[in-house]
Amino acid sequence: MGERRIATVSWLAVLLWMGLIFYLSHQPGEASAALSSGVTDVPGRSGEVGDVVIDSVGAAAGLVVFSLGSSLIKLRQKY
Repeated sequence: MGERRIATVSWLAVLLWMGLIFYLSHQPGEASAALSSGVTDVPGRSGEVGDVVIDSVGAAAGLVVFSLGSSLIKLRQKY
């Protein structure tokens, strides 16, 4: 795939995602609540400080793994 085709597909994905967000956000409150009730009600999770800390540590670990992977790829491309 050429760079231009990759850029076109990437922008198309972004525009489709934006369209989905717009579609879901312009619904009336009752319809939105009906759609998201199953998504936000997670058993055992209540938004307490401990949950936030666990989520933050998980996000930080993901960033570290991504950074290390990116560095390894750049290092392998160099040699």
